[in-house]
Amino acid sequence: MSEQIYDFYLAKDPKAIICMPHSGLKLPAEFNDFVVSNSKVLGCDVDFRVFDLIDKERLVSSGICLIIAKNIRTSIDLNRPRAIALLNWDKNTLGQQVVVNTPDQELAQDLLQKYYDPYFEKVKETIQQYSIEQGIDLHSMPSRPTNYHLKKNPDQVLTRPDFCLSDLDGKSCPKVWMRKAIKRFENRNYQVGYNDPYRGGQGTVFLNEQGLNAMQIEIKRELYMDETNQTLIETKVSKLKENLTEILLEIFDLN
Repeated sequence: MSEQIYDFYLAKDPKAIICMPHSGLKLPAEFNDFVVSNSKVLGCDVDFRVFDLIDKERLVSSGICLIIAKNIRTSIDLNRPRAIALLNWDKNTLGQQVVVNTPDQELAQDLLQKYYDPYFEKVKETIQQYSIEQGIDLHSMPSRPTNYHLKKNPDQVLTRPDFCLSDLDGKSCPKVWMRKAIKRFENRNYQVGYNDPYRGGQGTVFLNEQGLNAMQIEIKRELYMDETNQTLIETKVSKLKENLTEILLEIFDLN
């Protein structure tokens, strides 16, 4: 079952882990009766192809394990607590209806056991087996906030930075590690927000609960894609991939 839920890359000598819980595009058949069929509506808030913004082979060979969710977040959102993860998105961030029906309690638990629990079990198992101490939850963010985002965080900047680094308001990693990470991005002339507009989600919480120094990294989608058409801009991807891979290695001291 796990191969349907996530792709997992085990490093030869594991030192760190990067999780990508929001980049999946697959809608499991069990959800067809509960959400709209319009793929653009369903995929509005996907962290589109974030896994293509890193050199997976180089990261893995350097000691970084990767886990990449395959299912779309509008079915089960892996960056939310289990109690609210199932069909969390009644509407997407543009206000378009997503959920049209809800499963009964028994089916809801079955779906969580099948599509939520194994992801976190794999992350926990990897951390424990290899005594991993550092982790990153990797995401992308809309380049401009919608009304949904402004309602959630009315004080956020309207012109979003290139990256947002989050540590649950200073709770999930040492300040020196966060300062080092921010500096690595700034050294390459990227603008960085710290806990603004995002403070970190369930992925960061979970990593920290396992004893890891953990942070969430959000990438502004304008840096690599056409957000209207949901397509990659290859010239931008190539540059970002090279820079982001180097930065991640530097953050983990694996370069």
